[in-house]
Amino acid sequence: MNEPAHILFVDQEDVIASLLAQPLIESGHSVARVATAAEALHKIRKANYAAVIINTEADGKTSLRLIQDIRLRSSNTQSVAIVQRTQIHIAKNALEAGAYDCVILPMDNLPFIIAIIERAIEKHRLLQENRSLSERVKQHAEGLSVITRKLHKLATIDEITGLHNQKHFHEALAMEISRSQRYQREFSLIMSDIVDFTAYQTHHGNKASELLLYSLANLLRDHIRTSDTLTRYNDNEFALLLPETNTSGAHALTKRMRESIDRHPFPGRECFPEGRIVIRVGIATFPGQGTTSGALIEQSYVALDLG
Repeated sequence: MNEPAHILFVDQEDVIASLLAQPLIESGHSVARVATAAEALHKIRKANYAAVIINTEADGKTSLRLIQDIRLRSSNTQSVAIVQRTQIHIAKNALEAGAYDCVILPMDNLPFIIAIIERAIEKHRLLQENRSLSERVKQHAEGLSVITRKLHKLATIDEITGLHNQKHFHEALAMEISRSQRYQREFSLIMSDIVDFTAYQTHHGNKASELLLYSLANLLRDHIRTSDTLTRYNDNEFALLLPETNTSGAHALTKRMRESIDRHPFPGRECFPEGRIVIRVGIATFPGQGTTSGALIEQSYVALDLG
């Protein structure tokens, strides 16, 4: 189990802290609260905070300066900005200022928000660990083997969404083909992408686009089983590997995903032509539509273009 972390809430009205503090305390973390940016910087100088949760509602400009100051003074401390849904520009500016992530109010999914904070804490822990490892490598050559293992793990993770990347997907697909051939089982492959994503990226910029991809990845993750493999395949494309799933089962899953995406209040969704985010999907099922990685991927792209 990882060491408990110190978390600081910067919340003038104590609204956000009162909602989120208790679950974090129950997880073993220590929680403190201050009302102003000046008090926050004073605290950060005295203690090693893993995450600082900043309610930007009272003063967005001061909050952005605080995020920048935290980045400069304590590069390992992760900032999470709490932003009103009507102030998406603040979320974009917060990410550009160095925030780890943003949470859009109202907070109607507390477990998801707690998970964001936990990931920020984990990033702080990994940065701390990486710094310690780097110092030891200078003194001990054997530390290089530890770094090599960590880099191998990072090589299969997409840093924007936290999902596995295309490299991992091809490895998983090859293993699933071998397993399904041996036991004569079906599995399905889904390729999906966001319609008109390029227009959104042009209008809102890279940071906001990355936030959209991150939010969509988490939404898709909520619909899959532990045995499934979800990856960011390429740019705005996601690939999903579904063991023991026929074409009908894959269609049922994509229907649920689309319904969930329609309901989700993605930032900036009004900029899309239909006022909502639309995904295309292409499904290929083993062995009926291919028995090799190349054939299945090609068939899923054909279905994607037709869809």
